[in-house]
Amino acid sequence: MSFPVTTNTSDERLEIRSAQVRRVPDGLRLLEYRAVSLDETGAYSFVSRQGDPGSVDLTTVHDFARKPVVLDAGESGDIYYVARLKVTGPVRGDLDDCALLYEQGGRPYRQTLGCTTTMRLASQTSPLDL
Repeated sequence: MSFPVTTNTSDERLEIRSAQVRRVPDGLRLLEYRAVSLDETGAYSFVSRQGDPGSVDLTTVHDFARKPVVLDAGESGDIYYVARLKVTGPVRGDLDDCALLYEQGGRPYRQTLGCTTTMRLASQTSPLDL
């Protein structure tokens, strides 16, 4: 699951320290957070499934989350955060309560994001299966 691409609308540089999804429903397990580049992924993908044709394997691209992601005043970033998740069973609820933790002018902040995301398991049979 991807977080929105970030833009610093202020007049002062900021450093994004991390991302969070505070509500992960039963049936999903949070594996890790990563920060990836649009340049490496080729496009922004809200949700991608590892191994699907055409999906970028986010475990093979550079992870920028090891250091703060710096955005100058008025700058849009090409780095976006993703939460890697694993389906462990029937998903019972939505992912919710997302935030970016950042520092600006030496002070820490938590920016809450609208991120309610619904994921459900697909049927194991398709209309083409006989």
